[in-house]
Amino acid sequence: VTKLKGLKHLEDVKKRLANFLAFVGDKPVRDITRDDLKDYRDHLDRLPDRFQLRLKVADIRQAIALNEARIRPFPTIIAKTVNLKYLGPVGRFFDWAAAEKLIERNPAADIHSAQNVTEAAKSKRLPLNADQISRLFASTAREPRTSALYWLPPLMLMSGARLNELAQLRTGDVRLDYNGRPHLSVLCLDDDDDEGADVAAKARKREDSRGVKSAAARRLIPLHPELIAMGLLEFVASRKDRVRKDCQLFAELEPDRFGHWSAAISKRLNRRLRSLGITNPRLTAYSLRHNFRDACVSSGMLDETRKKLMGHQLQGMDAVYGNPRPLPEEPSPASTWVPIASRVSRAVRADRL
Repeated sequence: VTKLKGLKHLEDVKKRLANFLAFVGDKPVRDITRDDLKDYRDHLDRLPDRFQLRLKVADIRQAIALNEARIRPFPTIIAKTVNLKYLGPVGRFFDWAAAEKLIERNPAADIHSAQNVTEAAKSKRLPLNADQISRLFASTAREPRTSALYWLPPLMLMSGARLNELAQLRTGDVRLDYNGRPHLSVLCLDDDDDEGADVAAKARKREDSRGVKSAAARRLIPLHPELIAMGLLEFVASRKDRVRKDCQLFAELEPDRFGHWSAAISKRLNRRLRSLGITNPRLTAYSLRHNFRDACVSSGMLDETRKKLMGHQLQGMDAVYGNPRPLPEEPSPASTWVPIASRVSRAVRADRL
């Protein structure tokens, strides 16, 4: 996994540094100025998304010109992409050069996308509404009960886990022996489609054919009673009985060349949403994770508990002294753990049981 993740990282870094060098031209590193970086940033803010695939050119200036000449220009990359994927590798390169005394200072320091924050926020995922969840569940309920397409939507909605975490589950990751109730024990891979991802963290907890994305991401999530009622434990037991050993929970899923288990199933789920008339690009499979988050907030759940369940890093002294695993009373069954809209809850039962 480390090699796979390293391969993707190296490929991305090489590509982004090549973009930058092609933009500034052939000049000594010491001659690259802060104005060069600002000019590069300004062009990135106008760069069309997936420009090489859509416009068949590699040059950033040419891509911008072609896109702006279109009657309907392609959308530009968002501020997060500008900062993390394009400016990030360049800034780290100059940090290295400064540390090696090749240059006096990093000319890219504190240079970020100048896009309007409110505009960038428009690209973030939205939660699905009750009707949209009902339609999705009614559709995936027709899939085989042993399939990932059947189980992943309710798992995301009622666990808050990332799609990569759930796609790579093994039968041994369903634990029955913690706090007297069943839990999911999840790991996760770096997930570019998740706005809450801590992409800089590289902690690993144990040798495994999978990887973790942050210290908080190796965690236990209590199984929602609705998932138990739907027969999740019986499905896990049937998988164990079939192969007589710990195995992948969803037999049809495989990692891509970078070790991402959810690459194919994410596309399938998003195509299913579009086939149901849910065409807003801000509504995707990951929207179900946002539904979980909103439901936790609506229920009055403590932020610390919610962050534990969702795999977000705890901040301040909570990160030092707090227990990263759920306590016996977390979340409190008496407070209605994750109160999903009653209409959705009825749809789940009607379509799944």
